[in-house]
Amino acid sequence: MRRAPRPTAGILPGFAALLLALLTASAATGCGVIAAGASSGGAPGIVADIDVTTAVVRAATAPTFSGTRVPILMYHRIEQPPADGSNAVYYVSPKKFEQQMRALKANGYTAVTLREVWAYRHEGGTMPEKPVVLTFDDGTPGQVLAAAPVLREMGRPGCLMVLVSNINDSGHALSLTPDMVRRLIADGWEIDSHSMTHPLLAGLPASELRYEVAESRRRLQQDFGVPAEFFCYPGGSHDADVVAAVKAAGYLGAVTVEPGAADPGRPYLLDRITVDGRHVISTFLRDLQHYSADP
Repeated sequence: MRRAPRPTAGILPGFAALLLALLTASAATGCGVIAAGASSGGAPGIVADIDVTTAVVRAATAPTFSGTRVPILMYHRIEQPPADGSNAVYYVSPKKFEQQMRALKANGYTAVTLREVWAYRHEGGTMPEKPVVLTFDDGTPGQVLAAAPVLREMGRPGCLMVLVSNINDSGHALSLTPDMVRRLIADGWEIDSHSMTHPLLAGLPASELRYEVAESRRRLQQDFGVPAEFFCYPGGSHDADVVAAVKAAGYLGAVTVEPGAADPGRPYLLDRITVDGRHVISTFLRDLQHYSADP
């Protein structure tokens, strides 16, 4: 864990009182920060878990980002995984998602949007010291009902990479209603396209490719008044023609399913880190730390 700056004599009594209060509360409840490398068995320097009542004292002025790559986490369904374990990699339970978000916060990560990453690289924008993008593919109810409240409490945004055909009033278990999408927009989420119907795009005829790429953006702009500036390749499928279609449709960038942290200098080939809901928190953080390291 990053050490806080040594307090000056003028503020030492107040800091000591706060520290004493935290230690007293931790002793009374049996809760507190569990550092990996101690009892959690993770890598040194990682806070693998943190109780929701634990205060984290940080410097008044946070350092800014000095790396070259930004980690983008890829989520799918925020729901209990099926009992038979099928497709378990695509599921993160609501409880584990909340644990992951609190672990990110405890380790100094700040959620940002793809637009903020683009602005950092292309418009001279700034980034927090440890940025991370939270992307949610397809658009399913658990992302709104389970993930959004956690991020709302923390005041941080997600990025919905929505399949436009998933937005309807059918009540289907894999669908979002238009009001659900508007709820995310009100929470500050970024809304981006994952195509109209989720075909593998490489090799599609030009007319179908334009429909999936350009029409999906137009529909999101028309129906929700959002810029929809980023695209998510369905199944990660892309080639030179697909990338050209994404650029022609006016997108600023696109995300892949290739493992790794994103290089903002390659905006149409932004790699991501798959979040496997079967992993414990220390493994989740270790993967993030591994992929985030600049080459």
